[in-house]
Amino acid sequence: MQFSIDLISDLNINKESFDWIGKPTSLFCLVAGNVSSDRTILLETLQHLGRQYKQVFFIDGPQDMRHEIINLKESYKELEMYIPNLENIVYGNNQVVMLNNVAIVLVNGWWSYDFDNNIDIEQVEQLLIDEWKIDRQSMLKLACYAYSDTKYLENTIRKLQSHKDVKEIIIVSSTVPLINLISHDIELASSTKMNLMGSSMITSCLSFDTEQKVKTWCFGYYPHAIDEIIDGIRFVSNPRSGHIDVYYPKIIRALS
Repeated sequence: MQFSIDLISDLNINKESFDWIGKPTSLFCLVAGNVSSDRTILLETLQHLGRQYKQVFFIDGPQDMRHEIINLKESYKELEMYIPNLENIVYGNNQVVMLNNVAIVLVNGWWSYDFDNNIDIEQVEQLLIDEWKIDRQSMLKLACYAYSDTKYLENTIRKLQSHKDVKEIIIVSSTVPLINLISHDIELASSTKMNLMGSSMITSCLSFDTEQKVKTWCFGYYPHAIDEIIDGIRFVSNPRSGHIDVYYPKIIRALS
């Protein structure tokens, strides 16, 4: 039996209206982060999406935390307090969602600052400090979140191997999991901004997928759509960025 899930991400809504009525093509939706840096707009948009689907699975992205980034611990607490009150919305921060025999594992991913190890890490760190207006201590804490998200994924994928009811795994990260997915981008190549696109650590979890249950890895953050199969896994994104007027969900099919 097969079912489908709509994939969307990087809505990056500021003040413009967002109308998803009539757009769904599935009963379920994955939101791979970066809905809005405005917390009120973020919650209102999730509430709107919840009215269009039977269930929406949301993971935060860096842009969703932009104005709260100096105190991420409290920001996560706030989302965990408010999102459960929204109808049909599941906040997937460090938890596994089961849909029939499919396990959906969601993490932000954050940045390891060494996505491209040819780029000087100190330059990347300074770029983040300047553009996001944060201090060095906050910048270092973000790397800790990248590490903890990686360890969570490793432990979760390992544990799911022994669950007989789990036939398939979908991983959802907000940030980009593999640099070779976006290394073709001449605007990013050799740019310090490349190292603020993803984490070099996050795909280590695939070494624990001994039963080859991971079939799909959904992600966001990069402004252009990606749909590639690498080593039997479909890496796919569907950002709204650059498609504000004409934007539709990407269908993710899963076996159960």
